[in-house]
Amino acid sequence: MHISPNRGTKEALISILFLFSLFLFSVKANASTCKIKQPENFAIFFKNFSANNPFAVARTVYPLRYLKWEYGLDEKGNDDSSPVLMFITKSQDQSGISLLSYMQENNLAFEIKEVSKKTATVTIFQAQSDWKLEYHFVQKNRCWFLREIENLSP
Repeated sequence: MHISPNRGTKEALISILFLFSLFLFSVKANASTCKIKQPENFAIFFKNFSANNPFAVARTVYPLRYLKWEYGLDEKGNDDSSPVLMFITKSQDQSGISLLSYMQENNLAFEIKEVSKKTATVTIFQAQSDWKLEYHFVQKNRCWFLREIENLSP
């Protein structure tokens, strides 16, 4: 028995495949901006990434995935929280200030949460508040790139 997906499912699958191929192309294109022989040390990379906006823009996969969590309950009182996916373009991003300046202006701190061979996560937060962002990085050709920002603040 063969079950064919409905039209909405096919369109969703095509959209997902398109976005995935766009992501792979962006990582490949950005990887050409970094040519090193040894895997990059994440702590050193992040120090430069946070302080130098042109470097950060060069080391970001565009369009950058931005997930903003929306919290709430449905009519039955069940958790209805879910992320809303948006994209940030390179032109929107390169006009901003450095991450380090933004953190200093807003009294924010950061913690490198996890680093594996291919991924890393940095949490940016404000002490004694529920303000929290997670920056997700991927390593490609021994170089680190920002691939997604997840806003967990209510």
